[in-house]
Amino acid sequence: MIFIEAGVKSGIGRDNAPGRGARKQADFATSCVAIESDRMDHVDSKTRSRIMSSVGQKNTGPEMTLRSALHRAGLRYVLHDRGLPGSPDLVFARRRAVIFVHGCYWHAHGCHRSTIPLTRREFWLSKFTANKRRDAENDAKLTAAGWRVLRVWECALVGKSARSGDQIAKDVIRWLYSDSLIQDIPEIDSAEPGSC
Repeated sequence: MIFIEAGVKSGIGRDNAPGRGARKQADFATSCVAIESDRMDHVDSKTRSRIMSSVGQKNTGPEMTLRSALHRAGLRYVLHDRGLPGSPDLVFARRRAVIFVHGCYWHAHGCHRSTIPLTRREFWLSKFTANKRRDAENDAKLTAAGWRVLRVWECALVGKSARSGDQIAKDVIRWLYSDSLIQDIPEIDSAEPGSC
C-alpha cells in the first residue's frame, strides 16, 4: 500500500497552537489516501534485485547451527563439495552420505516459512517448482552414484519450533549409521503449514 500524504507542505503537524492541533490532525488523517498497488515493495526493483542476489547460499545461520552441533558431537565433514551434484553443504565421504541444509522458503518445504508472495505469483511458483525439480535431479544423481542424502530443513534449526542442536545431531548420527537413502529432518509428513 502506498500512502500519499497530502497537506504536509502546508505545515500540518508543525503548529501546536491550542485548538488548532486537533483540527489539523483530523485534516491530515482524512488527507492520507491509501492507493492499492501491485507493488508491495518499498524499494525499487534494482535495489530489490541487489538485496535478493546477496542472500547467501553458503554458511547460512541454519547451516552454521547444524555444523556447530555436529562438530560438538565429534563429527568431521567436508564443506560444499562442488564435485558432487548440487554442491552439498556437508559431505561425509567415509559414510558416502551428504547433507543439504535447505531454506524452507527457497526450496518450498510446505511449512509456515514457505509462503508464496502475492505479487508476481506465477513467477514465484515457476521459480519454486524449478528449485524443487533441481533438488530432485540432484538427489537422483547422488543416489545413482552411491551417495545417501539427508535434507535438514531450516524450520528444524531456527525459530520457535526449532529443535536443540544436540537433538538434531543425534538424528543426523542415527541417519548416518542407518541404511536410509534419502531422508528429511523434519519428515515431510510433519511439515504441514503451521506444524514446523
